[in-house]
Amino acid sequence: MKSLLESLRAARHIELLILIVLLAALALFMLGGAGRAPSGGTDAEAQLEKLLGRVEGVGSVDVMISLDADGNPAGAAVVADGPLSVRATLEIQSAIQALLDIDLSRIRVIGRGGL
Repeated sequence: MKSLLESLRAARHIELLILIVLLAALALFMLGGAGRAPSGGTDAEAQLEKLLGRVEGVGSVDVMISLDADGNPAGAAVVADGPLSVRATLEIQSAIQALLDIDLSRIRVIGRGGL
């Protein structure tokens, strides 16, 4: 009987240890790994998010870059906080066009909540 109780206590410790390991792995996954942006994107997307977030009237942004078969940028989508002014939208499009060398028609800028 005593042995059975000790086994049950040990099992609880193992379950607790497994739970801690799983929570730590989940936290690492949510925070992103090396070479990836906190939002789960690439380094280029993270750099664009940081840069575009500085544009007046834009606030926080999320950037997604699509690649062609050769790995070159083929298009981009930006979701920005709040209703965007025409000026802010044009500045975002212009920056992405200049940095990624993609056609303006392949860039979409959307205000968050305005989908």
